[in-house]
Amino acid sequence: MAFIKENEGDFTNTLYYLNLYYLFKADKKVLDKMMDLASDNELKGYKFTDAEFFYAFFQANLYYVFGGVLATFLFLLVLIIKNKINKRDVLIPSIFLTSFIALFFFTINFGLDSHKGIITNDNTFLMDEPSAGANLVEKVGKGHRVEILSKNDIWYEILWDKEKVYIRENNLALIN
Repeated sequence: MAFIKENEGDFTNTLYYLNLYYLFKADKKVLDKMMDLASDNELKGYKFTDAEFFYAFFQANLYYVFGGVLATFLFLLVLIIKNKINKRDVLIPSIFLTSFIALFFFTINFGLDSHKGIITNDNTFLMDEPSAGANLVEKVGKGHRVEILSKNDIWYEILWDKEKVYIRENNLALIN
């Protein structure tokens, strides 16, 4: 779909579909293509971090990650049971198991909570409050990628130039 949109000259939807594809493949070529398109069109928000790569890798390999986690959990559990039966110290394997479970719990519940969106309309107003009567912060064009912080009725709170601003939901396409 991104290829079709690119041939139509619709870089906003091209970037949208490339972002979705990147979440499921974590392919460096896709990342390079997004960076090139964003650079050519002078768009903000397309600097990718290691955390975003980890999230994309995690999404693309979800079943393998959970399989590895389950195998590690079972290995540590069997090691603890075997040490207990042989009357050996179970403190070290127990610490590893507890640490592993805590890390996995944290990663699943708190570590992968990054939501992004792409501005879909030209002349989109970014406001300082979630209201049409609020002060205008900036008027931006389509294609910019932003981090979504929260949602309040028909408004999304986003980060724009390291500042919290609000955008109407009909001006934003959600990526993840």
